[in-house]
Amino acid sequence: MKSHHFLLFGLLASVFGVAGYLIKSDFLPRIAAPEDAQMFSREQPRPFLAWEFQDLRGVARPLSAWTNDIVVINFWATWCPPCLREIPLFVQLQDRYKNQGVQFIGVALDSEVAVREFKEATVVNYPLLLGDADVVRFMEVLGNEIGALPFTVVLSRTGELLYSHQGEWELVDAEKELMKTLKDL
Repeated sequence: MKSHHFLLFGLLASVFGVAGYLIKSDFLPRIAAPEDAQMFSREQPRPFLAWEFQDLRGVARPLSAWTNDIVVINFWATWCPPCLREIPLFVQLQDRYKNQGVQFIGVALDSEVAVREFKEATVVNYPLLLGDADVVRFMEVLGNEIGALPFTVVLSRTGELLYSHQGEWELVDAEKELMKTLKDL
């Protein structure tokens, strides 16, 4: 029973954290502006691999850059404890499966300064990308209706959504899903 309370607390903390970030970043007033209405239209969603986010050098990186790989996108933030617990596991999995065409990508819903400081203090062997309102929108398109972190998806080499996971992803479960994905190819 206690684990359910911990999970609920973690989920609520993530939801309030995202809400706080959105308010602080002025995202909420911008979403209501008429000039932004087309950007958030649901009529014709962009293909998953057409989305792009900035890397830590300020360069826009389209997800299509990794079309030859199974892409595991982890949405995270430096202020999210479950996110931080996942990263060392994803580093292990990136090492273990990189030669089989698996590429992890971390997409942060966070400030560039915070992500840069995290990257300088932590070994991460996969790209870290940045975003704000675009990250929230992309998570929503991928099925994360509540905007909670962490959120992880697995995309095929052609950009098809193969799997999504809301909340902290345990190493055993993540590895099982990656092995299943590689076997089904």
